[in-house]
Amino acid sequence: QDFDDMFKHYQQLINQCKVQFDNYVTGKYNIYAFYNNCDMNYCEDCEDDLQIFYSFIVLQNNEVYYKLPIID
Repeated sequence: QDFDDMFKHYQQLINQCKVQFDNYVTGKYNIYAFYNNCDMNYCEDCEDDLQIFYSFIVLQNNEVYYKLPIID
């Protein structure tokens, strides 16, 4: 039950972020990374602007859960 509730909330977060952010990519293990085009930070060490990405990591029993589905 707790995992099902968490997963429903995760789906809601993903769908909300699809509206809130300009872009997203889906990476390994179907982990979403959301970003806005001009959301950049300057890195002094590499002397370049870096894109900021936002993701949600799902845990189960204090371990990363890798079996995430694609959220339509």
